[in-house]
Amino acid sequence: MQTLMVRTVLALGLAWVWCAAGEAVAPSALTPAVNFAAGVYNKYIWRYAVVTNEAVLQSNLSASLAGFSAGVWGNMDLTDYHRAERAGHFTELDWTLAYGNSLGPVAFKGGIIGYSFPSTGTPGTYEIFADVSAALPGVGSYLVPGAAVYYDIDDAKSALFAEPYLAGSAALPPAPFPVRPEAIGWRVFTGLTNGPYNRFGFGVGGEAWLGAGAELRLPCKVDGAPFLTVTPSIAFTTIIDEEIRDAARHDDNVLVGLTLSLDF
Repeated sequence: MQTLMVRTVLALGLAWVWCAAGEAVAPSALTPAVNFAAGVYNKYIWRYAVVTNEAVLQSNLSASLAGFSAGVWGNMDLTDYHRAERAGHFTELDWTLAYGNSLGPVAFKGGIIGYSFPSTGTPGTYEIFADVSAALPGVGSYLVPGAAVYYDIDDAKSALFAEPYLAGSAALPPAPFPVRPEAIGWRVFTGLTNGPYNRFGFGVGGEAWLGAGAELRLPCKVDGAPFLTVTPSIAFTTIIDEEIRDAARHDDNVLVGLTLSLDF
């Protein structure tokens, strides 16, 4: 598995060079875009592991221009699942700086993420990441394979998480409702981890096939509010590695959420 991960990282790096140098920025990308999203979920799951097993509010503010993007994401516990003083306060705040481009059917995004954990006492860390996907000929948006790799450069010390995935979406016919589904999106994914990642996150050593999951999304538009999108979603995740399943408190999970998104 170590060789597979190294090859995956090298392949993603080569794809970034190819995509970044391959095309000029489209004129539409020169228009700045700002998005704010807020969603309520029945729990907080991060890479197959349960962080909070009760309701949370997760929000994101991002801006992009000419392929470059910056964003801030936060998680707020809505109950006293951890401690009463954490309810209603942010338990995690992450920032992201990234660049994305495409060349034909191949799309790439890469950058850096900074993690912080206010009101928890947990030290923060940094990851660099790369994500490459490619639309299949004759399939369009129905089935897009890809892979993402995240590598910790700070507190978790060389922890690596790789996630191959298949994503897709299909447009839905117009519906005579004030809130109408525009499309249905899906994603299936699996996670591979190295020894440092598993020792840091679960207290067990060795590389692992960490987990797998699937997600369905139904983005809906609202009459009179073209800038607003309402998206219900449901996902299932499971931890596959037996040693990590024994170490994790919750190994199989269903995640249900409702997100409101504003585009400016």
